Amino acid sequence: MNRVVMPEWARTGKHPDYPSTTHLLGFGSAPGKQAAETEAAQRLEEAIVAHALTLGGPVLQGTQFERLVTERGAWFGLAEFGESVNTDIAGNGFEVVALRALHKGELALRAQGMIEQAREDQKSAPDPQTGGDLKHRIETAARAFVLHARLLALGFLVDGRLERKALEGAEDAALAIWELPGIVKLEQTGGGQRVAMQGGVAQPLTMQARFRNVPMAGVPLVWSLPSGMRGVMDGEPQTDAQGRASCRLLQASPTGDEFGMLRCQVNLDQMTARRTGIGMPAWIWTLRLPCRRNTELVVMVDEIVDDKKEGFERYFLPGLREWARGRGLEIAIGKPSEREFDYRLKLEGSIAVSTWMRGEAPMARTSGKLALSDHGDGRVLFEWTPGLLREGKPGNSTQSQALTTLREAAADGLAEFCSRLIATIPAPGEEYGRGR
Repeated sequence: MNRVVMPEWARTGKHPDYPSTTHLLGFGSAPGKQAAETEAAQRLEEAIVAHALTLGGPVLQGTQFERLVTERGAWFGLAEFGESVNTDIAGNGFEVVALRALHKGELALRAQGMIEQAREDQKSAPDPQTGGDLKHRIETAARAFVLHARLLALGFLVDGRLERKALEGAEDAALAIWELPGIVKLEQTGGGQRVAMQGGVAQPLTMQARFRNVPMAGVPLVWSLPSGMRGVMDGEPQTDAQGRASCRLLQASPTGDEFGMLRCQVNLDQMTARRTGIGMPAWIWTLRLPCRRNTELVVMVDEIVDDKKEGFERYFLPGLREWARGRGLEIAIGKPSEREFDYRLKLEGSIAVSTWMRGEAPMARTSGKLALSDHGDGRVLFEWTPGLLREGKPGNSTQSQALTTLREAAADGLAEFCSRLIATIPAPGEEYGRGR
């Protein structure tokens, strides 16, 4: 069997026959040919709209259109451009990569032939402020928006001309869609919960929506976390017959901020024949997150040498205190302080060193265990066991070898736990914080 090698363009996204300087490109990748080609076609449809809006960028700056149309739009179908669309495909038996390409000059020519029909179609655009339930109003306003937006885009593609009536119509239709979530009567539960350390929230986040005093039934939804906040959630894809839906936040990583949010939006793309690109407002649940400012670390760590806790220098606790001072972390020794904190961590256990002589050489071995846990529920987040065996130089005392080994074990333990603390309760801008 000969090994199938994918062409370079399938790996780099740069096709020798269709350079991005002269062509708009859409790539699709999937295990099957049909799925890859469908994705490639969708990406090129979006690229056509993005290119048109780039050409019209200066005249759209500061307009309501620019503020409302913030997502990917696809107002044209590739079939409308006929044989102008070029194709290529490659596969290796495991993956198929499909390409759709359209020359920018050819696009402008095609647009010139489409613009008069678009002006005629615009005349039949429905009133975006029509009555009915939420789904009907979205579907109607979306049809109106696409008719206006197509003409607007074609004007930019042909000669950079602003079709002012198309802009005004698109803005009116986009606003009619955008304002709908704001007039929905929404009952929410689950907001304000604590996100568990390395976990999620105890209760589901729920909503019940009514539009014009009627349950908002069968409306598709999309649940998400804001940029910089990562997590795992399980949200219901649409409202039920009573307008209810819920989402379970199974895990959320801290960002360094005291509060985060979970968002729910109407999934506009599932309700419209073509992707409009209109950014829908979100319904928001605010959640409390563990971070450096709202967490106290309770430390109960013993350092032991030959079963003794006194009479020698300690290394782990002084090192931890110094590190915490530099990081702005509150520490309580032995028991929680009287201050109120949203979260508490507990670091407990021991680092023990035992010594003996092997001939003329002192020996030292570490044992014990340290555990970082959630002080509230006792759930262990991380455990570490010191495991050093050290042999000293002949003539040295077991006491000096014990302290040397204890110092090394304490340094290893600090390296392990300080990095875990940064990840568990970050501050903004740190390596595990928001935006990293």
